Amino acid sequence: MFTGLIESKGKVIKQGKNGVYNTLFIKTETLFDDLNIGQIIAVNGVCLTLTDFSQTELRFDVMYQTLQSTNLIHLRQNDIVNIERALKVSDRLDGHIVSGHVDATLKIKRIIISEKGYDVWFRLPSKYSSLIFKKCSVALDGVSLTVQKVRKAGVLKEFSVSLIPETLKSTSFLNKKANSIVNIEFDTMIKATQNIKENESDISIEDLKKMGF
Repeated sequence: MFTGLIESKGKVIKQGKNGVYNTLFIKTETLFDDLNIGQIIAVNGVCLTLTDFSQTELRFDVMYQTLQSTNLIHLRQNDIVNIERALKVSDRLDGHIVSGHVDATLKIKRIIISEKGYDVWFRLPSKYSSLIFKKCSVALDGVSLTVQKVRKAGVLKEFSVSLIPETLKSTSFLNKKANSIVNIEFDTMIKATQNIKENESDISIEDLKKMGF
């Protein structure tokens, strides 16, 4: 479980096939002092298992299915990625609950930079349209963000997020441009509620609260 608050940026050293897996090597800006093999770490919002490490490098074995369903397959040497270690029980939940299980990938449609801010726009496939609305939370490449604007684009829906200077400095978004591919994970509570509606589940909102949502 993660919060969507990025702890460090990392730079891809290399990625290559290793048997049935792809092995991903990342150099981090931050020196973590409490790493262990088998630890879960989010890379661009993707939950991965740490298989080896040194003071400055992390290694992950990535399953083929994970590559195909996330933007990890597009990573190249020197690409910048977002790094977050799993949430501790004692930590403040300053972002929102992020599972590290990516729902889809989206292309950035446009980036608008003005005196009012730094706005990034995405076009959403119709099957996900009910999961996005104004002021809801969303994780983009693992970054916890709030949807600022939503509008129709023909039969589809577009939405934007606004990035403050601190977010740009501490995440990979400063390196993004139009057509960059980004991982998206929709809010867990919204997905749970949608599932109840679609399946006419007997689980109530009170039941969800008891489960910790």
